[in-house]
Amino acid sequence: MLGGEITVGLVGYGRFGVALGTIIQRRGFNLRVYDPIVSQGVVDALRVNSLEELSTQCKYLILAVPVVQISSALDAMKPHLTAEHLVMDVGSVKVRPIETMGMVLGAEIPWVGTHPLFGPNSLASGDQPIRVVICPNDLHPVALVKARAFFEQLGCEILEQDAAEHDRVMAETHALACFVAQGMIESSMTRAFPFVPPSFEAMAKMIDAVRSEAAHLLSAIATQNPFAASARLRLMDSLKSLNNQFIEQAQPNEASLIEIRRSIDAVDRQLVSLLGRRADLAKQVAAVKVRDGQEILDSSREAEVLRERREWCSQLGLDPEAIENIFKTVMHFSKDIQEVYFHSLAEMKHRTENL
Repeated sequence: MLGGEITVGLVGYGRFGVALGTIIQRRGFNLRVYDPIVSQGVVDALRVNSLEELSTQCKYLILAVPVVQISSALDAMKPHLTAEHLVMDVGSVKVRPIETMGMVLGAEIPWVGTHPLFGPNSLASGDQPIRVVICPNDLHPVALVKARAFFEQLGCEILEQDAAEHDRVMAETHALACFVAQGMIESSMTRAFPFVPPSFEAMAKMIDAVRSEAAHLLSAIATQNPFAASARLRLMDSLKSLNNQFIEQAQPNEASLIEIRRSIDAVDRQLVSLLGRRADLAKQVAAVKVRDGQEILDSSREAEVLRERREWCSQLGLDPEAIENIFKTVMHFSKDIQEVYFHSLAEMKHRTENL
């Protein structure tokens, strides 16, 4: 039994951190928390004011921060770590966090990648069993043993899995489920219905879960998993093929002109929504270029984009020339937004540097 023998330190105290911290305390472990962003929301008995203080008090340290922040968190923690510590991440993707822990902590500081397959919603619903995936690494076999014992004491069922295989499974399950649910939310297909059939109840539960997730969690699932993009593309290709089959099977006189035009309007509405999202991404690109001192124009990137889009069109039997003209217009639209935003940010940066 570990229990009160060790003190567990949480780096990050968002929704998942709070839920995990509650389990940790209920199972008899001492708990300390470091999260400068939500420090006022942490009770005095748990809160510590620095990573140095946390590392001094705790031998087990759990990174409960967004996946994109793991690298910076590890860099800040490392000066305070020794071979007596055990560092665990709890991210929903594993390949990149494990690569990062390997680079930053190496063979000197024991570490192990983990993924609790539960969250605040499933814990509140009392779903059982609660499982945790642990990814072994050759540098720290003892860390695996300690992590397993720790999570077993929390009442978890342990699954050992290679990081890449874990991410493949998550890409084709949770990531796709979130993708479909988010798509239904954004297409306004989740309004309040007077009733739903049993076949939709599981989907409705998933939609509610996605609505409640923080944006950074959905982003990690979609962008930090190296296998998620290909899984989405395969799904989209299958859906397009299936839709084409249904269209071919339908009799021409089954749909009226009005119904067809309504369908066209719905598609156009989605296109406008996607253009809005592309505009937001163009602003993000501008912000990165200002930060990194890059030029606004990137001719090689534009050429590559058009080449790739032509290939996509060929695969779907569309006219590459016609579609290229459309994308040239879309890219012109995005570049105009990007250029305005770029110069605005550049001017702001210049003023700030000259204060």
